Amino acid sequence: VPAVYQEIGYLWRGFMPCKKNGLWGLLDATGREAIVPQYDSIRLPEGVGVWAKKQGIWFFLDLKGQKITPTRPAYDYVWPFNT
Repeated sequence: VPAVYQEIGYLWRGFMPCKKNGLWGLLDATGREAIVPQYDSIRLPEGVGVWAKKQGIWFFLDLKGQKITPTRPAYDYVWPFNT
């Protein structure tokens, strides 16, 4: 079976970061792509979503990959928070 992902992170709150073709997404606990790898960087899930970076812009996504934050303003840095 050929390897599909370059990297797979550890399971956290039911999700694992995965890197495919140089881009990051999330796998659920069954190995299905919950968020298709299309981001330059992705953080581990926090509460109802996850931070993801694409073309220098950070977005907060729900766990299905839909943007919760608007496209602008861009965030230069994001950090973990408790919900």
